[in-house]
Amino acid sequence: ELPPKVAIAVLENIFGGNNPSSVAAREAILSSPAACKELEVALRAGIDQAENILLSDPLFSRNLHEEDVAFILRVCAGYGRFALHMVAAECIENEVHFTDQAKTLLDWTTEKVLSVLCSKAT
Repeated sequence: ELPPKVAIAVLENIFGGNNPSSVAAREAILSSPAACKELEVALRAGIDQAENILLSDPLFSRNLHEEDVAFILRVCAGYGRFALHMVAAECIENEVHFTDQAKTLLDWTTEKVLSVLCSKAT
């Protein structure tokens, strides 16, 4: 079993990478209902863990460590990317299109904001 930080990094590469191995892994996962279900369960567990971290400091005072913030951001981004890929995979025939504004926001958030925050926190 991989440690959560390593698992999240692997998923970031699979669901955010453009190299052929990332694309092939992504396509293999998305074409398997069992793999999608297992990944969703694992990501949901990560979201639950992130929520527990946040609930441990209900006033959001500065008690959260940078590594906790990085984990929260990375697991949310991973779940978001997975969800977007799932929607896209299900709607290939229907040609789902994001508005230019939504695409810009998603690209900017995942490629710029989250990558900077995660790199500073790790």
